[in-house]
Amino acid sequence: MVKECSFGKTESQGLSTLSESRVIVILQNNMLKSVPVGYLSNILLVIDLSFNQVTQIHTGEFKLLYNLHELRLQHNLLKLIQPLTFYGLSSLQKLVLASNRISTLSAHSFLGCIISYSCTWIAMILHISRHVRLGV
Repeated sequence: MVKECSFGKTESQGLSTLSESRVIVILQNNMLKSVPVGYLSNILLVIDLSFNQVTQIHTGEFKLLYNLHELRLQHNLLKLIQPLTFYGLSSLQKLVLASNRISTLSAHSFLGCIISYSCTWIAMILHISRHVRLGV
């Protein structure tokens, strides 16, 4: 159950129609154990799921979020990032995974997202813990 959820809205070039609006969803500190799929929509620009208890992300949960620019998942209980976890996030510019329990990341976790970049670049943009080992 979500105890607090903030929604922010940004207008695209001053247009006020819902289809042109982008939404920011903040669900931090809700003790969530999984990604609340019911809150996810392709109009989202930012999702903040930080400071929860998310233990895993299922493959394909973000596949329709092609407009998403930022995904904050820091301070959760994530251990493993499955291949294709971030598939479909073609507009993603920032992914924050710091302060989780992730021990290894595979380049296949980012297929369909930022696959054209090297693992070194991924480590910088993800803001991951220095204890994470990157694999190919």
